[in-house]
Amino acid sequence: MAQRKLHSEGSRKKQGETMRRLYRENKIKVTPSQLQCLEKGRGKKSEETKKKIGEANRGITRTAEQREQISQTLKRKYASGEIKIKRRKFTEEQKREISIRLKEHPLNYWKGKKRPEETIKKSSESHKELYKSGYINPNKGKHLTPEQVKRMVDGRTRSYKLDKNPAWLGGISFEPYGLEFNDELKDKIRTRYHFRCQQCFRHQEELRDKSNRKVKLNIHHIDYNKKNNSETNLILLCRNCHAQTNFKRENWTNYFKEKVGGCL
Repeated sequence: MAQRKLHSEGSRKKQGETMRRLYRENKIKVTPSQLQCLEKGRGKKSEETKKKIGEANRGITRTAEQREQISQTLKRKYASGEIKIKRRKFTEEQKREISIRLKEHPLNYWKGKKRPEETIKKSSESHKELYKSGYINPNKGKHLTPEQVKRMVDGRTRSYKLDKNPAWLGGISFEPYGLEFNDELKDKIRTRYHFRCQQCFRHQEELRDKSNRKVKLNIHHIDYNKKNNSETNLILLCRNCHAQTNFKRENWTNYFKEKVGGCL
C-alpha cells in the first residue's frame, strides 16, 4: 500500500503563507470555508472536505515514525487547548432520571444483596394469592423433549466436549482415587497446613460459595496421580487456586514439589 508523506510544521506554515499571499493578490479563488482558513490560519472543515480527506486517507499505511509524529502533534494540541474533547453533557433532569432508573432496576438493586426474610415471605404470600385467584402458569406441566435437551447441551458444550477441549489429557480426571484417600487423610493434610491455601494463603474460615455457605479447602495431588496419596504428594489449595492447576501441569508440579520440600 502507498505510504503518505507528512509535511513538517515549517513546511505547512510556508504553504499557508503562500496561499494567503496568492489570495490577497487575487490570483486564486477559494470557497467560504477555505477563506475562513486563510484569514484565521485554520478553520472548521466542511462535511464535504472531511469526506474527501477520509477517502484520500483510506488504505494508507503510515510508518511508526509518522504515527509517533501524529501522536505527539495531537497530544500537544490537546494540552494547549487547541483541540477540545467533546463530551456529552446531561441536564440535571436527565442525570436524575438515569440515577432513578439504575436504583430501581431489580438486577442492579439486588446485585450482591440477600433479600430479607420479610421480603421473601411477602413474595411467597403474593404468589399464593395469585394462584388462588385462578392464575395458571403457562409453562406448568411442560417438559423439554430429549431432543431439545440434547440440542441445548450440544450447543453449550459444542467446542469443549471431552477430546475437543484444549486441556484434554485422555480422560485421566475420570480415574478413581486410591482407597487411602479418605476423610481422615484429608483432615490430616488440612491440619498440617493450618487450614490455609498454600497458594493464596486464605484461611478455610474465609471461604464461601456463591450461596454464602462455608466450603472446605481442596487436597491437590502434586504429580496429578490420584493413586499416589503419599503426604509429600498432597498439598492444600482453595477452589480458585485448584482450578488454575488444570493448565501447565508440568510447571505446577515442579513449583509445588519445591514448596512441599521446603515445608517438610
